[in-house]
Amino acid sequence: MEGRDQTIQYLTQVKRDLSAKREKLLRPVQDVDKEIEHITAALAVILRSGTEDEKGNPLGFPLKKLRGMTQTQALLEIAKYNGGTIKTLEVKPILIGSGIMRSTKNSARMIHGLISRSEAFRRIGRGEYRLKEAEAKTSDKTLFQPNHVQ
Repeated sequence: MEGRDQTIQYLTQVKRDLSAKREKLLRPVQDVDKEIEHITAALAVILRSGTEDEKGNPLGFPLKKLRGMTQTQALLEIAKYNGGTIKTLEVKPILIGSGIMRSTKNSARMIHGLISRSEAFRRIGRGEYRLKEAEAKTSDKTLFQPNHVQ
């Protein structure tokens, strides 16, 4: 029986040694796995924010330009980017996507209110507005163009 007990003790010790060796070898692999998880999570965040910007932004407007602006300042910036005109249906997802406005039932009405209170826009159609200063610039250009007589 002593031979059997010694064999069991010996094999148990060898098993412990091999398990310890295995754990020691697995630590670097586990560290690399954790780093891969972190990189994968960072990529997912970046890719997710990029697709949200693209699908919620019909004009292709750079949303980061609007960070820290008021709603009225953002409307003016969007209009300047878009050549002086804005459409409320196009402005709404830009303001929501930039975090300046939350998506609510009446966010379109809020945009109409912002536009009318700002007095910087003139209505040119249903849901379409033009900057008054952009109109002034285009009318100045037409006033100063020489008349061509043929």
